[in-house]
Amino acid sequence: MFPTLHFNEATPLLGRPGDMEDVIADYSRVQMPEFYYARVMRNLQVRIPVRAHMTHEEMELELRQRVEAVAPMTGSVEQYLAGARLLAGLAARIREHGGSVRFLLLPSSKLVRLLEERRFPRALFWDRFAEAVFSPTLHFEDVPALREFTCPDGSHLDFRDRVRFSTALVAALGLAGKSGGDR
Repeated sequence: MFPTLHFNEATPLLGRPGDMEDVIADYSRVQMPEFYYARVMRNLQVRIPVRAHMTHEEMELELRQRVEAVAPMTGSVEQYLAGARLLAGLAARIREHGGSVRFLLLPSSKLVRLLEERRFPRALFWDRFAEAVFSPTLHFEDVPALREFTCPDGSHLDFRDRVRFSTALVAALGLAGKSGGDR
């Protein structure tokens, strides 16, 4: 039987909310898969009522059907590209002052990833963004070591993955062994 969901009560976060550098996500602190289902519903912008005796499999199927029904947001492509052009200009200003800019698409998993793929198809959004920003880009799916990560809630990594993920990301960006001044 599917337990009652309390979406606003449990949090995987540990640390001081005002100091994000000390905040970590520990998904052993929340009821899974219910917390994950809440994330999927939040991203879908729906609230699915839990029926009496609803199983996890039934909830997963209900969510999957709703995700698969999502159409691409093709009407927002031009607005999206206008934002990319704005970011390209800001990145150019940073480079003019000696900085460097990289744009990353970080891992997502399971139904959250499927929803992102349905709503924002890569060819229409990310690939065009990457062309428009005139800066190095990195999509996690292009890097085998980054594709390995599973986000417990579909959107965020558990703190236990932070060292392995950071190591893989630094390697993917070609920054391994470089000091801050060499980047």
